[in-house]
Amino acid sequence: AIAVHGGAVGAPSLPRLDEARDLFAPHLPCEATELRRAYLRLALQYHPDKRLECERSAATELFQAIAAVYEELCELSGPKGQPGPA
Repeated sequence: AIAVHGGAVGAPSLPRLDEARDLFAPHLPCEATELRRAYLRLALQYHPDKRLECERSAATELFQAIAAVYEELCELSGPKGQPGPA
């Protein structure tokens, strides 16, 4: 199972990372396949192309933060869904 709280050391300093982590929180802990499904749902829901022109800048920041948090969680899960380092 995968879970994360707070930022990882060396995590990118994207705006809205905490907001993106909060979006993943209800889905955690979870297996790698469930994490991927949650990511795809969030990416589709918050994609900048689905927002009004005036909201796109903020939507892009959140979309990029969602992708960064997903990468963080994938790294924590290790290769092919195996547990990552303790």
